[in-house]
Amino acid sequence: MISNMAFGAKSAEAQVLSETSFSTTVASSRSSSRCSLLALGKGELSMTMKNSFLHFFGDEDEELVPLRRVASAPGRLAVEYHKQWPSKANREEELAATQAAIAEAHDNGHCKPCHYFAFKADSCRRGSECMFCHHCSQDQVLERRMHKSKASSVARGVARSVAIAKQNRRKTEDNYKTLESSIVTLGHNTAMMQPMPTLLHPPARRMMRMSPAGMVRVSAPGRHNGATFPPRDFQ
Repeated sequence: MISNMAFGAKSAEAQVLSETSFSTTVASSRSSSRCSLLALGKGELSMTMKNSFLHFFGDEDEELVPLRRVASAPGRLAVEYHKQWPSKANREEELAATQAAIAEAHDNGHCKPCHYFAFKADSCRRGSECMFCHHCSQDQVLERRMHKSKASSVARGVARSVAIAKQNRRKTEDNYKTLESSIVTLGHNTAMMQPMPTLLHPPARRMMRMSPAGMVRVSAPGRHNGATFPPRDFQ
């Protein structure tokens, strides 16, 4: 009896010790796993237990932005870019040649003046890169503008005179054509109104049917009454 009670107390003590060790093991494993997650840089994580499975909600559960297809530029574009834009030295040479050509055109009177340089208070902002002439003064620009307006007005007057002359010539040609058609129409109408000519006058036809003796007494056409045909000398 006493031995049975001692055995039961020992078994109960052993069960309590086993449960305590199991809970300690689980707690240590949970703490170690949490420490490992923190060491990985995950930070504080929210988790729930469902059917003995742990569900973690981290940043990787967020919706990812869909990837887009990206096409990089070919390498030849970079080479073409450098070929298209000359170097600074070449650019300065081109500007110098352009300014020399503008100066030569100014000396010959064929340049195009820069109105910004001549009239604006802040002058031309492009400076030496401007493609217009900076050698023309304000008076020269005004004088050239006046001559240009006069030349354009003269050209407009000449063009107007030429147009009027063409219009008058066209009207004259139309009048000639109308007069010619009127003359043709008048001649045709006159010919239609005249009677058809006869070969012989009716009295002449009667004389052809008469005898020579009777012809002495008949008056010839166009003569006075009493005149005989043929004449008496002819008899």
